[in-house]
This record gives sequence, C-alpha cells and structure tokens, in this order.
Amino acid sequence: MMKQEECTTLFFDIRNFTTITQQYSDNDELYELISKVYETGIIFANKLANTNKVYINSTGDGFLCIFFGDKHYLCAYLMGIALFLKCKPLFDLFYDSIQQPRINPLNYYFGIGIESGYVRKVVGEIGSNKIETYIGNVINIAARLEALTKEHGRTGIVFGPEFNEKIIYELQSISYNEIREKALKVEDRHSAKKIHLELDKITEDILTMYMFEHRLKGVAEPINTFRISKSLLETTNFQDWIYKERFPKYMYDNFLELIK
Repeated sequence: MMKQEECTTLFFDIRNFTTITQQYSDNDELYELISKVYETGIIFANKLANTNKVYINSTGDGFLCIFFGDKHYLCAYLMGIALFLKCKPLFDLFYDSIQQPRINPLNYYFGIGIESGYVRKVVGEIGSNKIETYIGNVINIAARLEALTKEHGRTGIVFGPEFNEKIIYELQSISYNEIREKALKVEDRHSAKKIHLELDKITEDILTMYMFEHRLKGVAEPINTFRISKSLLETTNFQDWIYKERFPKYMYDNFLELIK
C-alpha cells in the first residue's frame, strides 16, 4: 500500500461553467480562456513549488493542485492569492468579447477551496499507459470548501481549519486553535470579547476572516471555515508586506513576479 503523504490541496472551479458552455459552445475564445486558466495554474504551481513535488490535473472546468514537501501550505496560500489577483482579468476579457455584462464586482467568476491533510498515490495501468493520481479526504474537503464560494457571492477563497492553523502558526508563531479553545471556556463577557477581538486581529493580519462552522457534504463533523478578504487582499502592498520574510525567499520572489 502506498504511504500517506502530507500535503495541501487547492481546488479551483469556474462558476456557471455548464451554462456558459451551453450558450457559447462554438466560441473559440471560451476554450482559449479555459486553456489559459489551466496553463496559469500549471505555471503558478511549478513556480511556487520550485523543487518541491506538486501534482496538478484538470477537472474540466477547473483544476486540482496538490502541494507536497517543505512549506506546502505556504505554496497553496500564495497560489490562491495569485490566482485570485490574476485570473479575474482573463474572465473580464472573455465577457467583453462576447458582449455580456461582467459579473457584479463583489462576486467572482471562480471559486477556490484549500485544505491541508494527507493523500495516498494510486497507480494503475491501461495497456502501456501508466496512470497516477491521488486519493484522500482532504481532496473532498477542498472541493466542498470551494462549493461554499457559490453560496456566498463575495467569497472567492474558502479554506479549512487545518490549513488555517498551519498558516497562522507559520506566519505569527501562535496557535489559533489554542486561543479559540480558551474563548470557549471563558465565563464572563469581558474575557470572551477580549479573546474574540484577539482572534479577529490574528486573521485580519494575514488577510483572512472567520466565516462559520459548517457541516460539509460527506464530512462527518462540522468544521470551522475561513475566507480570504477581498478588500484586505486588494489593498495590501505585497512588496512591503510584514510577513514576506516568513516565506522562503525563492517562493516569495516568484510570487511577486507572478502577480506583477
């Protein structure tokens, strides 16, 4: 049996894809857009992963990306932000080309779900062709988290508690989960308010916001969900971001190059 591998999974999905393809199935620009989005995903993933292992595969109307190796969660974090910033203009151009109104600026053309966990490699053969893929509950969770972006129009990137804990600990050297546990045990309003304000400050500093506890389809227990704030992201100067030194230099330099 293949061993478990620790990873972070990113699931990218185009919204309203079925409706778009039904209306514009003969439009070459639609397929150029899909090709460009997938190409962007491949380039970004390999640039950020550098020499670390990364797996990326098309899902038809999006792609699945799995980061392995050292700091895999940091790769996924920067990948989500870079996709968020650079893919929207591609969709704007497409909607302009078909002379259709652009989607409400508070909404998005795509959704991204991210979570950390474990996967196993699965290898099969069909004739002389060897096929490799990965299975793991973390892939299902990332896909379900992406689906939440469809329910909440102003949310483009949603991620789960494992990924959130890793990112906050890496960037701020504190445990979000430990602080949250304290909030659940306090007995007076003043202490509860103080801890919740501390939690809000932690997530705000890394551009994220707590959403709610959600029972995802196919997941036994409800999990805490988080989102990257559109307004915080779009007003951040990443050249001078206070956490840039927490990332491997090659990774952050490549990220800056990608979002130019």
